[in-house]
Amino acid sequence: MKKQKGQTLILVPEVAMLHEYTGMGTLYYAGLKQSEKKEIWSCVQEEKIQVIIGTQKALFLPFKNLTKIIINEEQYETHKLWDQYPRLHTVRGAEMLAKIWGAKIIYSSSYPSIRLRFLQANKSIKPLTNKQVQIKTTIIPFSFEDRKWKRAFPNDAGTTIRAWARQGKKVLVLYNKKDNQKIKEVLFFRLSKKAKESISLGTTSLLTDAVQKEYDRVVWIAPELTMRAIDYRSSERARILAARLQSLTPKFPVTIVTRNFDLTQQTLGVSDAMWYEKVLKERRLLHLPPYTDLVRLTVRDKSIKKAHTRADNVFTLLQSALEKFPATRAFGPYEERSPKKSKLFEWHILISGELSKAVEAYKNLPIDSADIDPQRIV
Repeated sequence: MKKQKGQTLILVPEVAMLHEYTGMGTLYYAGLKQSEKKEIWSCVQEEKIQVIIGTQKALFLPFKNLTKIIINEEQYETHKLWDQYPRLHTVRGAEMLAKIWGAKIIYSSSYPSIRLRFLQANKSIKPLTNKQVQIKTTIIPFSFEDRKWKRAFPNDAGTTIRAWARQGKKVLVLYNKKDNQKIKEVLFFRLSKKAKESISLGTTSLLTDAVQKEYDRVVWIAPELTMRAIDYRSSERARILAARLQSLTPKFPVTIVTRNFDLTQQTLGVSDAMWYEKVLKERRLLHLPPYTDLVRLTVRDKSIKKAHTRADNVFTLLQSALEKFPATRAFGPYEERSPKKSKLFEWHILISGELSKAVEAYKNLPIDSADIDPQRIV
């Protein structure tokens, strides 16, 4: 990177992506030794370091003169902490940091999120697009015979994958369930040891391996597991994942194996323009992002009755606070019913509207946490 005035921060969603920036600046991430972190902290504070490339933790370095922030692959879900508090979204944090410093912010994306597309269409931003990936798919549904014999995998798909493996082609098979023994038995049926080594079978964790490579073929099994999730972003997540898989096999279409052909075709078998127009229409009608911001407030307690009572009280107070913001609305409370290791009971309240006004309304309320852009609405 050319020498310039001020400091530049480049944010990546996953540690494995840092190797792409080796030699371009100072790398900063959780895996560094404590002594290395302290040294980088000091050098950033004294402006001895001009270019920092890091994960979310790099947002909190003591910059002296930050002039530019680059967000790499802004559409990746891994930019946000879903499993720990505070559930900070790197993109949101970077935007606030840029505002504080008056720094220029650049969004880099191989397959822009709906939010970025929307902002670009409204000329709110100028994104830097890395040759946007064009999704190409070949969809293999379960046939009547496959269903009749209750096969774990379509016969046509298994035959095709085994043929690729025997030809020495490197095949990535994505199946987002850890219990894949039946699939493995079908794929490896009568394959030599060498052919078996050509097939990589696993979950999305395969995509975050430190050494990523291109594959001759990529297969995604059961995308409906993603598309049927109870979340308004399900189809967007599926498209983003498909684009990521496509980037691993740029010369060939991604092979999709599904039990639900219609849903898969509607989501992954259409052009970007058709899909984007449909999703925007749905979100506009339902008052969802990118037309609004979403915040999920959470109340926790040791008994379901106490948690519910507290949540009702918060909702009443919130409704009163929102009277001066008619375009911002609250919904709930909703009980958290997913499996929990914790013995605490949770209730959620959803706020839809402009973020600054939502924050103004809930900032003094007796809540336990607030999650902006929640992974799930309820």
